[in-house]
Amino acid sequence: MQALESIGIENIRTAERIFRLHRSRLQAVGSSPASAAHLAKTSDKWKQKYADHMSSVEVRLMTNPDYLGVLFYTAAMTDLSMSNRASYWQMGKLCLEVAFELGFEEAAIDFARIELRASGLRPKSDPQALVKPVDLPPKILAQIHRTAISRSDWRAMSLYLDYTLRRPQSKATAQTSYQIAVDLSTMAGPSSTTVDDVHPSERYELPWFQLQKAADEYYSHLPEDSPEAATVQQMYVDALNTGRDTWNDSRAAELLLRNTDEVTPGSTRWLELLTQAAMQGNADSCFKLGHYLLKQEGWHPDCLRRKRPQSRTSFWWIELSAYAMRHAPVWARQRYLLLAVLLRENGFENESKSYLVRGQLALKESQAADAGRSISWLQNIIDEWDSPDWDMTSIMLLEAEPLYKQKLLL
Repeated sequence: MQALESIGIENIRTAERIFRLHRSRLQAVGSSPASAAHLAKTSDKWKQKYADHMSSVEVRLMTNPDYLGVLFYTAAMTDLSMSNRASYWQMGKLCLEVAFELGFEEAAIDFARIELRASGLRPKSDPQALVKPVDLPPKILAQIHRTAISRSDWRAMSLYLDYTLRRPQSKATAQTSYQIAVDLSTMAGPSSTTVDDVHPSERYELPWFQLQKAADEYYSHLPEDSPEAATVQQMYVDALNTGRDTWNDSRAAELLLRNTDEVTPGSTRWLELLTQAAMQGNADSCFKLGHYLLKQEGWHPDCLRRKRPQSRTSFWWIELSAYAMRHAPVWARQRYLLLAVLLRENGFENESKSYLVRGQLALKESQAADAGRSISWLQNIIDEWDSPDWDMTSIMLLEAEPLYKQKLLL
């Protein structure tokens, strides 16, 4: 541990072993962070434990209140590293709180980030983890709030917004969040590090996304015809455009597509936004683009018998959307079946079954609990594909799509 070496500890292995035992005991007895911090400074038992194995100088260093905060913080970050967190997650979080109680304010930032950005991702991925409200210890929340209000640390500003924007807000809170989001958007910009280089638990929410969310929330508290509402609404649109143009975030393209006041469905800009969102792997956008191209290429049931389709770009996008939805096997299998039915309706009978087999292969890669049932469901269709009693149509499959029911398909 570099922190031990930096304060003058020579017997590092022994110090690390005793300090880990010390922290483990604090966790085992259920000490509160404040109590644990007090014991770390005053416990004669642990002073003696260090004295039995280390020099008197090193004992004073290991129990010096001026150093304890950084020691607990450094140990916590080691516990919470990717290689250790499976075994030491809870102890690491406790040690961050203890470090904060001992006056190491940086620990508040890391504790809040871990609770907001990482805890929901363990032990298994939760699609809603980054939008559900999260409770933070009052002292740590107060520190994050003070730092965000002072605008002295962009990380605290981001974490405060992350915390508040997941909860219902009063007009006053919404206004504060909006003002912080506006200021944060001018302080932070894209880095040269790609998103794939940063583990999900280490990522902060992007400023443009927090600004559009804060603007949307604050706008809901304002009279619609007020000048301030018009300003906030424009800030919302500007944030979306920044997300798309500056941050290259597919979520911005998706949100712009919903804003029909800004983007006309079917227009060149609409198609550009939809393509951008689809190219970044958004399943719904892939399906919307594929559906649009079904009509352009002549595959759509509305186009039957008008002309023989030539291109299959639409199939590529719909299959990509189905593959992206393999964690939800029922919807994935429906989309593979749609492609098979479209081929059959347009006279490509010999190729149609291939998409059912491809659907089975994709679902075999899925870790969804009910994937096996959908694989069997597709097999039953393969077995009855040539039966005269099998009368599923593409329009029936399209009408079953949530996007169709929500009138989100052009």
